[in-house]
Amino acid sequence: MNKERGMTLTEVMISVGILMLISGIAAFLYLRGFRLWKQSSTQTEIQQQARIALDNMVRNLQEAQAYTLNITYYTGQTPILPYTKLTFTNVNNYDYEFYQYKDELHQRIDKRDGLGWREYQLTKNIQNVYFYYPDTSRKDLIAVSITVEKEIYETKKKTMQLIGKAVQIRNP
Repeated sequence: MNKERGMTLTEVMISVGILMLISGIAAFLYLRGFRLWKQSSTQTEIQQQARIALDNMVRNLQEAQAYTLNITYYTGQTPILPYTKLTFTNVNNYDYEFYQYKDELHQRIDKRDGLGWREYQLTKNIQNVYFYYPDTSRKDLIAVSITVEKEIYETKKKTMQLIGKAVQIRNP
């Protein structure tokens, strides 16, 4: 009668191997789930940021005086990717500027109250903002294109482009 207790070396090695396999699969599934969650939350975050900035621009653009709209290239940026700057005067005679500086979208307002320009950062993580006339024969119609990019994890980035519908200027 064999009454020895314990496990043989082979049984221990098989148990450790199965445990390592299960741990590896669990770690892989956890990392995969974490990356999917991070990608989804980052996409939601940059979508919200870009949508708020775009809504702000559209709201202000609709109150612009069409004859004051001016699209220029913003100086101080890299010549490889020219950024556009939009300036206009609204119906209240406030001067507005929208432009990109590095990875930020800025808005400047001069209410002509003697206090000068007030500058606001609308959002960050901007890769490119571009203002253009979708129909060059109409100066009361302007379009805005925003590309947002944010690092998700490690070196992987999430890029999303929001193209704002053409904005009808209410005050030709």
